Amino acid sequence: MRWFLIALLLVPLGGCNSAKHQLAKCDRDARHAYPSPLQSPAHDDEVLQCMGINGYEHDSAKAGCAADASTGDHACYVPNHGLLLHY
Repeated sequence: MRWFLIALLLVPLGGCNSAKHQLAKCDRDARHAYPSPLQSPAHDDEVLQCMGINGYEHDSAKAGCAADASTGDHACYVPNHGLLLHY
């Protein structure tokens, strides 16, 4: 029982970098779909859609999100549902 409680407390910590990792995957996929040296609106839309499918939404008002942040700042993403179980 004690190990279960410790594991339960660590579950939220396991998700700390998941937005960062998911954003890297979505950015890679978008760059593959839109291979341009400049970041295009289509690239940004692709990243936002990918992040949404994977349980995140962009929130520029989130603490830690830079005021001029684009879709490439992992600090601007929040889970869009309760507990995010897939990484």
